[in-house]
Amino acid sequence: MKTTTNDFADIKDGIDKIMHRPGGVAGAAFKELVGALNDYGFTVYRHKFTARYIRGLGFEANTLVDVGVNRGTPEFWDAFPGKKIVLVEPLSEILDVAMEENPGYEFVPLAAGAGSENTKMTINVMPVTGHSSFLKRQDHADSSRTVPVVRLDEFLAAGGFAPPFGLKIDTEGFEIEVLKGCSGIMKDVEFVIAECSIKRMFQNGYKFSELIQIMADYGFQLMDILSSSGGPPNNLDCVFVKETDKRLMFRV
Repeated sequence: MKTTTNDFADIKDGIDKIMHRPGGVAGAAFKELVGALNDYGFTVYRHKFTARYIRGLGFEANTLVDVGVNRGTPEFWDAFPGKKIVLVEPLSEILDVAMEENPGYEFVPLAAGAGSENTKMTINVMPVTGHSSFLKRQDHADSSRTVPVVRLDEFLAAGGFAPPFGLKIDTEGFEIEVLKGCSGIMKDVEFVIAECSIKRMFQNGYKFSELIQIMADYGFQLMDILSSSGGPPNNLDCVFVKETDKRLMFRV
C-alpha cells in the first residue's frame, strides 16, 4: 500500500493529541507509541536539556555560573527564575550578542576564559559560533587571539556571590581546567552540568574517565545525562551532584 502525504498528516495529528493529553509524555498512549516504535527498531529519546526538565530536578542554586556562553543558554537560565547569572565567555563580541539577544535576566558578564590559574592564553577562534577552544581541534581555526583566563573560585569569592552555585560548563574540551579552577568553591557547588568530550575532538584532550575522576575527587557523581544520541556520541551533557545527594538514591 502506498503511503501518502495525508497519511503522515494523520500520524502527526495523532502524535500531537498524545503529547497534549493529560499526563503528556508520561501518558499511557505515549508509552504505547514508544513501544510500537521499539518493535520496529526505533528508540525514542526524551530531550532533557530544557528548562522544564532541569527545573524538575529540584535544584536550589542561588547563583548560576555559565561558562562558555555561546549565544546564550535560556533553557538553563529559565530553570532558575530571578537568580543572578555569571556569564563567563572569552570572546567579548559573543558575550555582547548573548546579552543583547536575551534581555530580562540578571547577568554579570565576565569577558574572560575560566581555567586553573589566572593568566592569559591563546584561544583558537572557529568559524562556527560556539566551537572556539583553548585547545587545538582536529579541524582548523580561522584565527587566534590572546584573552584573559581566571580561576572561578577566586572571582566568585571576590565578587561576594551567594552560594550554593550551579555550574554549567561548555568549553570545547577545556572542562577539566575549568574544574581545577573551582577547587575553592566546590563545597558550595550544588550541581555541575558539563558538556563532556567522548570522542577525541581535540589535540591533547582529556579522556572521559579523567573528567569522571576529577569530579569523584571533588565528591561528585554522575546523576543524569541531558543529551541523547542514537549512535556513539561525540560528547554528552552530564549532570553531576554531590555523592551524598538524595537524587542519587535508587527509587522504584
